[in-house]
Amino acid sequence: MPDRLYNEKTRRDDRARPRPSDTQTVTAASSDGVVMFRLSPCPDGILVMRIQARARGGRLVQSIHFTDDASFIRWCDADRLKFTYPLVYANLRRSGCALFGT
Repeated sequence: MPDRLYNEKTRRDDRARPRPSDTQTVTAASSDGVVMFRLSPCPDGILVMRIQARARGGRLVQSIHFTDDASFIRWCDADRLKFTYPLVYANLRRSGCALFGT
């Protein structure tokens, strides 16, 4: 009986998670390796992984799920690194809008 409950809960949790498609994953990265983005289409939007190298070692990794292009564009415009890496952010924004189909 407990196995059945665990399996049902696991299946419910799996359905709630966005599932990226590996076939259309897009990467935008700086030439010095400080910042990198991976964009993957999901059934209801895109999944963005932002990876930033820290000055004293280590990495900061953020995963964000966007359901519309307007919130994705607002998020891109709010990042301070867009001034340091304008070409990366232009590529990121263009790729994200292409995945949304706009």
